[in-house]
Amino acid sequence: MYQEPFMDQKLEEPRDNPMGLASMVTGILSILTACCAFSGFFFGGLAVLFAALSRVETKLNRQAKIGLFSGLSGLVLGTAALAWWLHLIM
Repeated sequence: MYQEPFMDQKLEEPRDNPMGLASMVTGILSILTACCAFSGFFFGGLAVLFAALSRVETKLNRQAKIGLFSGLSGLVLGTAALAWWLHLIM
């Protein structure tokens, strides 16, 4: 009897991960607000935290990965904006 390969494996990731969604939203907010005072640091830190919390039993899903990378990008952009701001003041 012939069986299709990978019939018993799920190809789609589960979509009910609220921490992954929160990580993605705060990561995007960290990039958008990186130039404003310290909000890039705040939202970037939250994005990394939510991405870490979304990984309870399984690997990171797509939303958590997007949140993690955008949160880290927001932290880097926030650091660059803060350095530029300090350079202008001093």
